[in-house]
Amino acid sequence: MSHASSQELTAYVPHGLVVTRAWLRGQGLSPHTLDNWRKSGRLEGVAHGVFKQPGMPLTWQGIVASLQRMGVALMPGGMTALELHGLAHYMSLGAEQSLHLHGSHRLPFWVHSLLPQVRWVVHKGLSSQNQGVAFPSGLIGWELQVATPERAVFEVMDEVPADVSFEHADALFQGLATLLPGRIAALLETYPSIKAKRLFLWFAQRHQHPWLSKLDSRLLTPQTGHLGTGKRVLIKGGRLDPTYLITVPRDLHG
Repeated sequence: MSHASSQELTAYVPHGLVVTRAWLRGQGLSPHTLDNWRKSGRLEGVAHGVFKQPGMPLTWQGIVASLQRMGVALMPGGMTALELHGLAHYMSLGAEQSLHLHGSHRLPFWVHSLLPQVRWVVHKGLSSQNQGVAFPSGLIGWELQVATPERAVFEVMDEVPADVSFEHADALFQGLATLLPGRIAALLETYPSIKAKRLFLWFAQRHQHPWLSKLDSRLLTPQTGHLGTGKRVLIKGGRLDPTYLITVPRDLHG
């Protein structure tokens, strides 16, 4: 195989990334070329119709970067994004790693077979173009789009208290002194979950980080309409917060 052909292969199938046969066909490659690459061992099958170059192990970062490159609107968010940004209170424990992806697309079924130790958790939500930031993937030449810290916190609020405890969320907020008020303001106006917005503001008032004073006061009150109406029972036996009309643990209230 010539040097030019090696460069051509790497342009379509970068080291550490995976591609689908359908995506390669969509780039204009012929079935004959793909079959030649496969039969000669220059492409290695990792799932039905999914390939990578041999010689480099797959990582979850490489798989997610591959999905984003192929136009799948998903990106690491929630607790996964906070861990990447160094803002998680503690890392997830255990042999199985839960990876939280957020966006408007479904996860292709073949992804689940690639890394048995990873539990892929997909949350239907904002587009991956909404408040994403480039993050090193560990692969030369490829970055991940990852939720900003601000968006990730809103996504975590959506998981309280079913999958994230109030106590864990409270501990997370202790380390969020550097959030950007402009991003927070945009999320308070556009984030689809009323519960997440109310809970974010409740924790923000509780911790009084410097960015809170830089937010437009109209974003901090239910009367403006973007926080919805009516009460939200988040925890049975809790105490109703009179400002945001959510029930919170009695030992955290005040």
